[in-house]
Amino acid sequence: MDYTPRFEQPVSLAQLRAIREPELLVNEIARLENSIQHLERSNRELRAFLEPASSGQGASPAVGADEEDDELDEETKAEFTASVKENEETIARQQERITMIRLALEEQVGVDAANPHYGLAGSTTAPTPAPAAPAPPTSAAPAVNGAEEGEVTGVTSSSARRAEPDADDGMYL
Repeated sequence: MDYTPRFEQPVSLAQLRAIREPELLVNEIARLENSIQHLERSNRELRAFLEPASSGQGASPAVGADEEDDELDEETKAEFTASVKENEETIARQQERITMIRLALEEQVGVDAANPHYGLAGSTTAPTPAPAAPAPPTSAAPAVNGAEEGEVTGVTSSSARRAEPDADDGMYL
């Protein structure tokens, strides 16, 4: 599958495909997702300063704001606005890189890398399966081929096979 990124990326899909350790790719996805969360939080905080609060008061004083006035000066507003835009561009580049990494993982692992069942979507470790509970004993097992009730037949261990060399039924484990 060919993929053409919209943004300049530090790595190509071909380079990602060449990485044969899925754990490295999974860890990179987790790192990028963490970075995106921090950038989104930063944007929320910057927007809170840029937009007047719902209580009717202006934004809280920030660096570059006049101490007598709660309003941000134009230079600070422009700086905050530029920072929000830069963060949004960085988020888009990182989301695209995550898509590229997931494509490479899908090819390597053979599963949908976004499926959380496989522990690849933002998880650093695959989920561990729960231990299987032993089946409760059944007291009413039907008798098969003349066997006693509840007796298991048809499977013979290798030691039992050696003890009975003429037995011709069962599986040899």
